[in-house]
Amino acid sequence: MMKWKMAILLALSALIVVVLSAKLLQQTENTQLRMAAGQHITAESSLQITDANLVDLLLAVPLHSKIARAELRGTTLAIDLKVRNSASGTAPIYQDMAELASLALIRSDNITQFRLRLVAEDAWTSREHLLLASEMDRADLAGDAGQLLETLETAGDAPLGENVKARLRIVETALWKKAYPQSDI
Repeated sequence: MMKWKMAILLALSALIVVVLSAKLLQQTENTQLRMAAGQHITAESSLQITDANLVDLLLAVPLHSKIARAELRGTTLAIDLKVRNSASGTAPIYQDMAELASLALIRSDNITQFRLRLVAEDAWTSREHLLLASEMDRADLAGDAGQLLETLETAGDAPLGENVKARLRIVETALWKKAYPQSDI
């Protein structure tokens, strides 16, 4: 009888160790994804963005806007951000743009092109309207991508310079200029 109690105790101990190890491993993996997604622009590049980790990486990025769509095709990452209202100004939008572009073009090794669209949803019809679009290419930004994205991240509510808009291929629609008139001064 004592052998059975000892065997059951050992089996339960082993089960607890396995369960705790699995939870610890999962927490470590989540922490690594958050660190890879990052909160700040860094020059470290070693991340592979794949269909398998795209959702986890995007969930780990602290954003002010909601992601409406994300698509990975080969070496191109395309994301649509849904903008709720213009009351908070352009600062949180520019920060989101910089964070996502940094994840794609600076922290990852395999993304060569990043496409971002900002869309607003009409509350009455649920139709989406394009506000702003950007198509960034790693090769075109070589050398000063970090500096350009830092400028974008810290722009606040000030208008972006024409050089920054041209280098990041930012196109503003008439609706963007109407919703954010301070961005076009």
